[in-house]
Amino acid sequence: MVKTEASGNTVSASGKFTAKFLKAGISGSKSWQDSYTNVSCMDINGDGYPDWINERKEEIKAQITTPTGALSSHIIEPNVPNPKFKASSGTVGIEVGAELKDGGNAGDGKAESPTIAEQWSFSKKSLIAAAKANETSSGSVSASGNYTSSKTSTERDWTDLNGDGLPDMLDGGSVRYNLGNSFANAQESGCGGVGTSKSKTWGAGGGVSIPIAGKVNISFGFNGTRTTSESTSSMNDLNGDGLPDIITQEGDDLYVAYNTGNGFLPKIKFIQNAALARSVSSSVSEFANVGVAIPLLFVTLLPRGIASKSDGVSCNSTALIDIDGDGYPDYVSENGPNELKVRRNLTARTNLLKGVTLPFGGHIALTYEKTRPSFAMPGSRYVLKSVETTGGYAENGATRMRNEFEYEGGYRDRRERDFYGFEKVTTKQIDTQNGNAVYRKQVSEYGHNRNLYMHDLVTAETLYDAAGNKLQGTQNTYELKQQADTTVFFPALASVKQTIYDNNGAGSMSTTVHNTYDAYGNLASYKETATNYELDADIAYHDLQAKYIVSVPKHIAVKDKGGKVYRERSTQINGHGDITSITMHNGTKPSVYDMTYDAYGNLASLTKPENHKGQRMRYDYTYDDVLHMLVTNVRDAYGYTSSTVYDYKWAVPVETSDLNGNKMRYAYDDMGRPSTIVGPKEIAAGKPYTIRFEYHPAMRHARTVHYAPEGDIETYTFADSLMRAVQTKQTGVVWTGGSNQKVSIVSGRAVVDAFGRTVRAFYPTTESYGSIGLYNKGVGDP
Repeated sequence: MVKTEASGNTVSASGKFTAKFLKAGISGSKSWQDSYTNVSCMDINGDGYPDWINERKEEIKAQITTPTGALSSHIIEPNVPNPKFKASSGTVGIEVGAELKDGGNAGDGKAESPTIAEQWSFSKKSLIAAAKANETSSGSVSASGNYTSSKTSTERDWTDLNGDGLPDMLDGGSVRYNLGNSFANAQESGCGGVGTSKSKTWGAGGGVSIPIAGKVNISFGFNGTRTTSESTSSMNDLNGDGLPDIITQEGDDLYVAYNTGNGFLPKIKFIQNAALARSVSSSVSEFANVGVAIPLLFVTLLPRGIASKSDGVSCNSTALIDIDGDGYPDYVSENGPNELKVRRNLTARTNLLKGVTLPFGGHIALTYEKTRPSFAMPGSRYVLKSVETTGGYAENGATRMRNEFEYEGGYRDRRERDFYGFEKVTTKQIDTQNGNAVYRKQVSEYGHNRNLYMHDLVTAETLYDAAGNKLQGTQNTYELKQQADTTVFFPALASVKQTIYDNNGAGSMSTTVHNTYDAYGNLASYKETATNYELDADIAYHDLQAKYIVSVPKHIAVKDKGGKVYRERSTQINGHGDITSITMHNGTKPSVYDMTYDAYGNLASLTKPENHKGQRMRYDYTYDDVLHMLVTNVRDAYGYTSSTVYDYKWAVPVETSDLNGNKMRYAYDDMGRPSTIVGPKEIAAGKPYTIRFEYHPAMRHARTVHYAPEGDIETYTFADSLMRAVQTKQTGVVWTGGSNQKVSIVSGRAVVDAFGRTVRAFYPTTESYGSIGLYNKGVGDP
């Protein structure tokens, strides 16, 4: 609903020329008009529901709508002017006419000259005059034409300039951004205006009036107009990023300046020989009058017949509209009277992830397809069609893995203005080593995809083989739980039934889990059932409502169907919700763990259950004084201690000391990866490392060096392009005939199928030590 108010001024001038039977006239006018939108319905606060907007002293005030659709009492006055539009037009018109007499009469009457209006419509006076013998009848002919040129511009209007879902007020070259319930101060917008258009109108008409025998008058004529309107600039989201772009007409070409969110890029040409938005309307009207004057004694009868016909057509010859439902505006133009020519917007999948190149060269490719619009899901959506991973070495098996996806039952809720998802999603695992045949498929069902609270929850999952036989399935049941005295709901998982099927698809074994919940949504009981089997768990929680701590378990007992308890635990907590004691019940001899905490919530001490002598082991923990999270010292009940020094950049240890005083030292590279580890013996001997790590990503391998007095032991780990470790080589010695030979021990090769499963494996072998740093493709070949 929109209500507008307009005001304007018009200046006009005209002139007329008359000579004997000839008349001519010319006229012209210039008008200006300002119009304002005083009342409208639009979503001003971004909640998806239209609000009531009206004018108050040339500024707007908005009455906010509630989520149920009713108007609330909440009114905001953001100090923003109402939309304003300007229009100007100029008109030039001409008319000519001639009066033709059919001869004089001896009577003393005086001939009347009909006006232009009288020539176009049959008049009572002309018929009466024609009936009198002493008057002279006359005929006339007339013609007229006019031309109007007008321009329209939007001075200020609503548009979401920054794509945040809130309408901003664009006023010329400035903008006031919408903050939800208020507006920011005006600032430069980066665009010169909202939109402009122009139009031209041509009109022509003519008429003839013919008297016959002084008793009959025939008049007929026509009138025609043609109007052409063109937009010269507009704002439209051309690339689907949610930001309105500026589209302008310059000559015969269209240009666009893309919106970046905080400004506009320089304009570029995007369509040649095209009009932004053009519409053409034409109308033709025809008329004819026939009148007869029949004089009687005291009266004159004036019967007459009138006929008229009007034809008109209006069409848009060019437009930017989304014709294929993909959410992007296409360019549509007429191609003759019965055809449309469409230049599709090729943005389509732009900005959707197309592929990922892994650090070692492997590649993941993603493809998409459009869904078909339906009543339940108006508008199409791009959905993921396939994911294909390529990489690895051919000698290690499959180098291509592929999954394909299908979707059914999409739903968009019209009240919530939100897409709830699909009712069914099928994932197909493709056997790329067998002609891309479907190996198996998993069907995920979202049975509540029309429910606000549960639309994204899986209600069933079923795995099928290639022949369509069920392999295994899961069924989930949910219940909406409402917290007392509130309108808050949460979907609780009430039960889970898992079934494994035999080869013919019949159910062979099922296990069902039933859950119940307390008032806060915590799991209160858990029951697992199967054939001749039941296991129950009851759980209670601590209740510190004053501090909103209601989810720390207080007691749990696990028992069978007959009530026999198999496991039972209970806890105690402090005022901060920290567990200070855990009791594991075991008849008359429970096992108790006691804990204390420091001011930062870190575990300060742990006391274990007593032994057979009633003694309890205790550990005390000290933390660093920088991050207050890293354990720097541990002391046990015997007074033994161990300590750790940290690199705070990576929060990793650089030196540790055990209860015997033995030290270990750690070093890291610039990426936080371990570079060396030095053990106690090497520290004492002054050696630089016990283990040294080297990373060579460009060559897809890592090198580990173990220090040994007789010589370092090297280990190479090779990875494929999918970053999987596929081969290791290690320094070794082979004794032959009493002599030794330094060699490289190569791990056996594993061959995998298209699903990553090992289908063949080979034993390790040896090779020349000189090639220890090179990947061996032929290992394990017969």
